[in-house]
Amino acid sequence: MCGRARLSSDVSEIKLVFSIPPDRATPNIAPSWNVVPTDPLPVVGDDTRAGERSLDVMRWAIPCAGRRMMSEANSAIIRKAYEDFARGNIPAVFAAFDAAITWHVPGHSPLSGDFKGHDQIGDFFQRTMGLSAGAFSINVHNILADGDLVVALVTVNARREGISESFPEVHVWRMKNGKAIEFREYQGDEQREDRFWS
Repeated sequence: MCGRARLSSDVSEIKLVFSIPPDRATPNIAPSWNVVPTDPLPVVGDDTRAGERSLDVMRWAIPCAGRRMMSEANSAIIRKAYEDFARGNIPAVFAAFDAAITWHVPGHSPLSGDFKGHDQIGDFFQRTMGLSAGAFSINVHNILADGDLVVALVTVNARREGISESFPEVHVWRMKNGKAIEFREYQGDEQREDRFWS
């Protein structure tokens, strides 16, 4: 369960294990097998001025709340990048990307390969629009996020040489510090996409 912990040792035992001087204060916290958020817990720290360890008291936080907030923020960043792409605002798309982002497209078509950085990915975008004469769009059905991992369930639509196609894909993004650092495309039918783009 999110945010749970346990304190299985007596605080005096913790002082012995971490060589905390006996004259340091000993918090009065009983062992518990069900420490819940906001409960006090002993925390071992370094008192650099005294050159020894200390035992302090802090309240147990809810670690998954921070992860949920990060997931929501990363999801919003990627959703906005798709919206900016749909509007043709490529500088705004690149604002969501780390300068050294890696980009992987599977298969054996002219669009397949591994690309790195804004310049190579910009060339990839131009090649995609060139092959489709600009008739290219992405329908975003759902965006799922867990921490720094964002997954987009999409349909890619394109028209080429008078033929229109739609391809289901899964786009997997890795985030770091609010920027996309990796993109991997998974195609529902790789051979069909290869034939269309070749």
